[in-house]
Amino acid sequence: NNTVLGYIKISDCSKQEEHTALLESLIVDENQRGKGYGKKIMLFCEEHAKKHGFKVLALSTKDKQGLYEHLGYIQTDRVITAMGSANKFLNSEQLSGLQSLFGGQAKSN
Repeated sequence: NNTVLGYIKISDCSKQEEHTALLESLIVDENQRGKGYGKKIMLFCEEHAKKHGFKVLALSTKDKQGLYEHLGYIQTDRVITAMGSANKFLNSEQLSGLQSLFGGQAKSN
């Protein structure tokens, strides 16, 4: 089946903030919402960012805070990117993974 379930756009903002990717857009087809596809797409996004050397995944949301909170994200400080300003999020599992991956203290500031 070649049905499109969702869409994601990730941009490299390392020139503005070192090792930072910006999740610009995550959309799940209206008929497919509530089935876990948003979570699956977000987990793919996180793995993609790690695979490509990003240490921070920034995003901005006006109405989907619940999705990100459900995935373990918390709102932290703001980051300025070429696209404007976005809220940085990093969940505790990712922080722990970054600490072990990079052999020390990971921080999201």
